[in-house]
Amino acid sequence: MRKIICCAVVLISLTKALLAQPYTVENGKTRHRFAQLNVGLDTRVFLSDGSQTHFVNSEGLLESDALENHTEARIIIGGTHFWGHADFYIGIPVVSFDKNGFQTGAETGAKYFPWRIERNKVRPFVGMSMLPVSYKQGEGTTMKRFKYPIMGGVVYNNKNHLLELSGGYNYNNSGNYYITENQK
Repeated sequence: MRKIICCAVVLISLTKALLAQPYTVENGKTRHRFAQLNVGLDTRVFLSDGSQTHFVNSEGLLESDALENHTEARIIIGGTHFWGHADFYIGIPVVSFDKNGFQTGAETGAKYFPWRIERNKVRPFVGMSMLPVSYKQGEGTTMKRFKYPIMGGVVYNNKNHLLELSGGYNYNNSGNYYITENQK
């Protein structure tokens, strides 16, 4: 049942719909169009890509196991600035659909749009964020780290909605976790 709910949320949320003020081109760059609030939801998946974790079993032998993908739903609060050329946001995780030991905290990020967001147009972006990540294996200690993923994607503005499809890459994507006092 959990996998069905997870798949439904992922399919519904492949694009994130944000409530936003529509951009008007007619009035030009006015102080009223400099920054605009947006609030929305998204779902994201961290692909494990065959990653493994290691642990000491009950017999004292080292075993390995595949890490599962990590899926979560978030609330996004942000603002588009510089007349549609930048988006600064915070993503707050609400639900994690997996029990693989990973959790993320509130992500803070920025996106740059070379061509400003306009109504009924697709606009590409690049961005970067700060993402707190924690990992805990079984009853072990919690390892906490900051990651700095890079991202890219497109946004489509339709009336009061920004629809986004994006992907990211965490270039610092591995870590050592101590499974005993001397073994990591």
